[in-house]
Amino acid sequence: MNTIFLPLLIQVGLTLAVLSFVPRRRIRDIKADPTLLKRAATDNTLYAEDTKQVANNFANQFQLPVLFYVAAIFAILFGATGPVAGFFAWAFVAVRIVHTYIHCSSNNVRLRFYAFAASLVLLIGFWIVVIAAAPDAPLLNGAHPLAGMSS
Repeated sequence: MNTIFLPLLIQVGLTLAVLSFVPRRRIRDIKADPTLLKRAATDNTLYAEDTKQVANNFANQFQLPVLFYVAAIFAILFGATGPVAGFFAWAFVAVRIVHTYIHCSSNNVRLRFYAFAASLVLLIGFWIVVIAAAPDAPLLNGAHPLAGMSS
């Protein structure tokens, strides 16, 4: 299960790490231009470019990663936690870290797209592994999903 749960936790940590930069950057921008506070209340495009990059990346953490979270939960429930599922989970998170680094630094759109495309392919592979495990899953065969788990 750790082959899936740990990458899930790292993805959550990545999301929270990116979130921690958003208010810092916005506060910095508002200190540089106090009128921005009122103007940006209805138009967040007024912040500096690097602030918008981080905020946009935070928003991106609720796109493909949400599908990863759902797949990870199903993988754990269905028992699809072997090495193949683990590969897809770890690789997805690694590529999402690269995507975040690109998005929040150089913002090279071509490189960012490659990272996005790679994460999409990995996510699809992960879902295929999870779906393949579903017919044999105790959960779908009437068993309690937590049966057999040790404390």
